[in-house]
Amino acid sequence: MFHRIFIAINLPQDLKDQLRDYQQRQADKFASAMEDTSRGIPIKWTEPENLHLTLAFLGNIKDKNVEAVFEPVRQVAENHSRFEFNLEKSIYGPPQVTPPKMIWGMVKKTLELEAVKKDLDERLEQAPEFFFQREKRDFSPHITLARFKTVLWRLIEPENQPEVAEDLNLSFPVESIEVMESVLKKEGPEYKILKSFSLD
Repeated sequence: MFHRIFIAINLPQDLKDQLRDYQQRQADKFASAMEDTSRGIPIKWTEPENLHLTLAFLGNIKDKNVEAVFEPVRQVAENHSRFEFNLEKSIYGPPQVTPPKMIWGMVKKTLELEAVKKDLDERLEQAPEFFFQREKRDFSPHITLARFKTVLWRLIEPENQPEVAEDLNLSFPVESIEVMESVLKKEGPEYKILKSFSLD
């Protein structure tokens, strides 16, 4: 049996509530942009309980090796202090991709966040129980707020596409990182915390 595993920073409930308000404002814009068609809304909003920042995606890990993921994450947590998480703005994402595939909440790339990411990648690559390969593209920390349904999205003329950019200016102290599992279901993925590790 396999498990879809990733490492993440989860958000406190008050921040999720504020992002839910943002999603609702944008949902109204998209409904207005599509009012002249019966084809439906071209976007799927991330459920607030699923909002998180992915630090590393491991993919399918064998049942017997899931616990082996815990040790490198524990080491990272012990090696780093708590730090401030800053959610700066919302944009179409990924940048330079046309048409856009998502709406991102961009997270400020602080020295502390980059250090955690670098340490985590190195320790995961050294784990003998599973294969992990870091992404070749630069780390672009973000929270996925929505994903587009490509076919419907292309029906909206570029000049009619809603403006999603907004200064968010939200922050909270990061006190832990989590090993999580993505369970794919018909109605969408469900994310479960398997183990939480407190930062030093």
